Amino acid sequence: MNIHLSSAITIAALLGGAVESDDWTQEALEETSAAIQVEVGELRNVEFADPVRVQVADKADLISYAVKRMDEMQLDGAMQNSEWMAKLLGLLPHDADLEKLTMTLLEEQVGGFYDPGTKSFYLMQGFSGDLARAILAHELTHALDDRLYDLDGALRERIGHTDRTGAYMSVVEGSGNELMNRWVMKNMARLNPEAMREFSKMGTESLQNTPTVIWKPMMASYMAGQRFLAAGRTHLRRNEKIRDPNVALERAFTAPPVSMEQVLHPEKYWSPEDRDDPVEVVRATAELPEGWIVVNEDVFGELQLSLVTEFADGDPSIDFSNPMSMMRIKYTNDAAAGWDGDSVALLSKGDGHLLHLVTVWDSEEEAEEFERTMELVVENTLNGAVAKLAGQDGAHGARILPGASVKERVLVTWATPEAAEGEIDAVIDALKWATAAASSETPAEDG
Repeated sequence: MNIHLSSAITIAALLGGAVESDDWTQEALEETSAAIQVEVGELRNVEFADPVRVQVADKADLISYAVKRMDEMQLDGAMQNSEWMAKLLGLLPHDADLEKLTMTLLEEQVGGFYDPGTKSFYLMQGFSGDLARAILAHELTHALDDRLYDLDGALRERIGHTDRTGAYMSVVEGSGNELMNRWVMKNMARLNPEAMREFSKMGTESLQNTPTVIWKPMMASYMAGQRFLAAGRTHLRRNEKIRDPNVALERAFTAPPVSMEQVLHPEKYWSPEDRDDPVEVVRATAELPEGWIVVNEDVFGELQLSLVTEFADGDPSIDFSNPMSMMRIKYTNDAAAGWDGDSVALLSKGDGHLLHLVTVWDSEEEAEEFERTMELVVENTLNGAVAKLAGQDGAHGARILPGASVKERVLVTWATPEAAEGEIDAVIDALKWATAAASSETPAEDG
């Protein structure tokens, strides 16, 4: 269900919304950018090898860029497949258009974006003054990280893997947020206090009607990513007496976290004794009934599973008109914690679709908790969601099933215009899988 744009885009909701202001001239933008570029380099103890190209962009430029990035950094059909997966999990209404919703969010929330392909930064029209300077600090950090670590190269290695992409983007955006905050603190005396107060209040209202599956993974990249890096700095200071705040970032980029679980529970990455790499689930599909094909396979991870399990208590809601609401957002829950690996497959036959999700847990108790929660989700959300997808005369259903071991549980949902008697059971029975240790990216030691 990978709907990350896999790009270093600044969501303005995290920074504040667009305000009534005059756009900067190109000359003024270049002058300000050059000065902040020096400051970013000083904060990171690294000099830029070359200047970053900057210019003002409008909404048409943004959408053009976003479409280009999706074409470059996602598998063919990724948006359509993600839409079906989200609908089969009750995360999108049956008649929703995922691409349209995503583009609308970007149009309303993006303050600027850095394009690794052209090594350029684009500031959106309507942003100037101290707000634009903060955005510049964030985006120029992306520019520096790209020159040091090749952001696009790393992202291409993770195409089609929602969980690993989310974990890497958390390092990318956590880096941008962390240094932006350091830049603000350094320059607080010369920043407009009123502008900085408005900075954290604005831009959240437009998230109110956006489905959680769209905004929360994006938000997690910034907020959970920043907390992940902060935990790394604390760990290095306490255990290795390293006080340079940039060392944690160097380690995270050199050997990135391999799952969102490690981002959400930083000790599972930073502490060698608590290191927890996920298992890999390998699915066999050769014996599927005639006409059924696998159109997509992915790994969801803890963050995505938390989106599904939070429906156990009904449709969650957040009051985005309250500036403090963002501080209360949770990116996991008890039912999703304890995740140890998964594999999700989207199958289709004609206009019918079936989702098959194999989950592996740290213990039998964790698997049982996920099962109990999902039984409530099936009752409260999924049965109704797949019924709408299938239509009045269609076949539909949702089940939580035992796995091949006591630590596994399987979720199956389906919606199809028609299905022969026993056909869905035959599809489920034909799907087999095995687990194996996934490859690890152990944090590098500093010499």
